[in-house]
Amino acid sequence: MDRWMRVDEVIGFCRSGYSSWNDETCREMLERFELEPGKKVKNLSKGMLVKLSLVIAVSHEPEMLVLDEPMSGLDPLAREEFLDGVLRTVCDRGHTVLLSTHSLDDIQRVADTVGFLYSGRMLVQRNIEELLADTKRIRATLTSDNRPDKLPENIIWQQVEGRNWQLTITDFKPEIVQEIGAIDGVEQVEVIDVGLEDLFKDFVKGQRSAL
Repeated sequence: MDRWMRVDEVIGFCRSGYSSWNDETCREMLERFELEPGKKVKNLSKGMLVKLSLVIAVSHEPEMLVLDEPMSGLDPLAREEFLDGVLRTVCDRGHTVLLSTHSLDDIQRVADTVGFLYSGRMLVQRNIEELLADTKRIRATLTSDNRPDKLPENIIWQQVEGRNWQLTITDFKPEIVQEIGAIDGVEQVEVIDVGLEDLFKDFVKGQRSAL
């Protein structure tokens, strides 16, 4: 996107390179993002440049759309429009979207599958609903400040602060609550649902503690 070009010139230039370009999709996105066709690229804000990039990326209807932090620079309303409008429209057409982002709340809203990457290593890759259903945080009250010797399986991360013992477990089953409650030194056990962002933190903290 050369700075001297107008928005409509950028669109025309990119449109010429794709036989699959959808004029209707392009028009709808330009209107949704309130991009003025006659405005020069050099006069666009950072957020508007991001929006124009998204218009170009989506309008030729690729079978796989790879987006790296696509919502960086977007205001809250534009993020909402992108997630619930543009992105869902692309997915509804049967295309695949690979979305890389640090905003895990956005991922939880729109993605089917999630992968947690840390230091070049894939820590987990699963269907989001299954991951959230099968991974729980457990909070237990201890009789002393010492971590119990007997530990359940599939611990992702754990921490003892005073008499408070927190641990995050994958492949969770209700029987695990009874198992932890039966450990010597454990007084009370509570199961807590965990969101995607907290799960990411626990997977990373568990990885760091294992190094």
